[in-house]
Amino acid sequence: MDLKYLRYITEIADERNISKAARKLGISQPSLSIHLAKLEEELGGPLFLRNRNELVPTGTGALYVRTAREMLRMKEDLYRRISDLTLGDSGYIPVGIFQNIGGRMVASVYPKFAALYPKVRVDITDARFQTLYEGLMRDIIRFAFVALFKLEAPDLQFEIIKDEEFVLALPADHPSAAAASASTKIDLAGMMSERFLLAPPGTVRRQVEDDLFARSGFEPRVNGEVHNLRTMTEMIAAGSGIGLVPRGYIDPSRKIAYFSLIQHPRWQLVAAWKDNATLSLAERDFIELAREYYDAHHSYL
Repeated sequence: MDLKYLRYITEIADERNISKAARKLGISQPSLSIHLAKLEEELGGPLFLRNRNELVPTGTGALYVRTAREMLRMKEDLYRRISDLTLGDSGYIPVGIFQNIGGRMVASVYPKFAALYPKVRVDITDARFQTLYEGLMRDIIRFAFVALFKLEAPDLQFEIIKDEEFVLALPADHPSAAAASASTKIDLAGMMSERFLLAPPGTVRRQVEDDLFARSGFEPRVNGEVHNLRTMTEMIAAGSGIGLVPRGYIDPSRKIAYFSLIQHPRWQLVAAWKDNATLSLAERDFIELAREYYDAHHSYL
C-alpha cells in the first residue's frame, strides 16, 4: 500500500471538500475523485456522504480515516527515530508558540538551540490556541508552547512548564490603586461594580475569567473584549476598564496597579504535542531549553 493515498483520504476528511483537498495535496480534482471512487469500490461502500455541500465520513469512512491517521503517524515516528539514529543533528522542526507569551522565550532559546543543532531548521508559528491545536492535530506543527486551563486538551500529551497566577490590573488613578500590590490579596467580588475588559469567548484566558467570575458570584459588566494582552494593558493604563492579566504581564513602568486575588485564578503553560507522537532528541532539547528559560524569567515583556 502506498501511504500517500492514505493522506489523500485524511485530507478529504480534514477539508470536507474534494476541490480544497486536491489543492492542498497538489493534485487535480478529477484525479482525487477517481482515487476515492476506486477505493470506495474496493471497500464495497462509500467513505463519505454529501451533507449541505460538505463531505461527511460514513461509519466506514470514519474507521478508515482513523486508521489511516494512525498509520501515517507510525510512519512519521519511524522516520523520526531513524533520523535520530543516523543523522543526529539535522532536520526540520515546526514549533508553535502561544500568542502573547512566547516571543521572548523563542528569541532567547533559538540561538542556544542552533548552537546545539546547527543543521536543524526551526520554523515558528505564533498563533491562538485553537490554531495551534489544529496544527498539532493535522501534523503541521510538531509541538507547541501553549497555556491551558485545568490541563484540559483532548488528544494531546503535554509537559507542564510552569503554573502561573493571574492578577487584577487597574488604572493607576483608580481609587483602590493606592493600596495595590501584586502580593496584596483582595476578593474580586469587591470589584463587581467595575467595568471589565475580557478576552474573547473561546480563548483560554476567557476560560480562566469565566471560572473566576462564577466562583466570585457575579456576572461582570463588560466594557469590551480584547484578545491581545499588550493592547489590553494599554487600554487599562488609559482608564478603559480593569482586567485580569497573567503575572508575567506585570509591568512596573506602566500606569497600572496590580492586586493578587484570594480566588487564585491561574493557568498552566505547557509544551504540548499530538497524542501518541514520538518527539526526537532535538525536539526534547528545545523543550528543555524553554523550560530553563521560563525557570529563570518570569516576565513576558
